[in-house]
Amino acid sequence: VVRPDDLPAGAQLKEPEAVTSLTVVYEPEGGDEIVPGVKRGRHLVVTGNDMGQIGVWDVTDVLASANIKAVKESEMPKNKGSYNARRRIRRDDKYAGMSDSSDDDDAGSHAAERRGMDR
Repeated sequence: VVRPDDLPAGAQLKEPEAVTSLTVVYEPEGGDEIVPGVKRGRHLVVTGNDMGQIGVWDVTDVLASANIKAVKESEMPKNKGSYNARRRIRRDDKYAGMSDSSDDDDAGSHAAERRGMDR
């Protein structure tokens, strides 16, 4: 967050602009040099808007301070045997209080309605 007091003398904050395009890039040749010839790398977010303005944001320090690490390729969902990109996930809060296995007749009728069946 940029505060007016943090700006250089004479600089002004602009009204926020809508981001219409965004991409995330890892730049292996950027960042601090760890040993001669080897760089740490940088994580960049590149944004653009309808006015042609482009912003490049280095989020490397943010990721490090939040302790966000890369996931191993073998642990990615797409590499698991049960992965289905089109799977629908039922959210618990959407059907809170409705149970298929309840002895209560009202709960059973809600379960039937969820499945599109009349009782």
